[in-house]
Amino acid sequence: MDPLMTKLHFIESFCEFEWSATTVTRIAAMYVEVSMPKQLRTLVVDKLISHMSKMQLNELPPLVYQIFLHSKQIERKHTISGIVDFFNSLEDTYLNKNSKVSTTQNGPDVKSILQVEGTVLLHIHFCVQQDHEWGTEILKYVKQGKNKRVVSKSSSAQNLSTFLLAMILNVGSISLFKENVFECLKSLLMLSTRDHVYNMSAIWGSGKS
Repeated sequence: MDPLMTKLHFIESFCEFEWSATTVTRIAAMYVEVSMPKQLRTLVVDKLISHMSKMQLNELPPLVYQIFLHSKQIERKHTISGIVDFFNSLEDTYLNKNSKVSTTQNGPDVKSILQVEGTVLLHIHFCVQQDHEWGTEILKYVKQGKNKRVVSKSSSAQNLSTFLLAMILNVGSISLFKENVFECLKSLLMLSTRDHVYNMSAIWGSGKS
């Protein structure tokens, strides 16, 4: 078998195994510089993202950094979506007031979660500084579907979570993106206001109070 095909087959097979949470970040770092097709790189990134839920909180920031490094040659929106979805789920589980999970009994405390998110955002900030395309893709991700409605709400405004908002502000701290982030947030605020008025009008029109 061709040496290149052997290498690619090994990586693909390796991704099918269960990786130890204590070695995931080191494995990720080991494969960053390995040349591989886009499809296989996406497989590796998906594997890394899937392991985020199995990691200790303090192990997440370096893993997220490695995921960003791996994602330079694939569809970046895919990576951004995976990371945002993970932290949204984390917040919904442990920080949401309506959550049935107690942070004191069954999971990390609020302070630990916020500290980890802050460190992750620092890593993302560094990645955006090194590669401006990340900032562009994050803004595209935030704006996606802003003219579409999901249950009478603009999807981008509806899906603006705490972590995603922090990510936008994080990108906005870089001078190159400051104006674009301001315009993005202004647009989201206007959409949110419009949707609120729309929903209130619908309630009044139906005779509900």
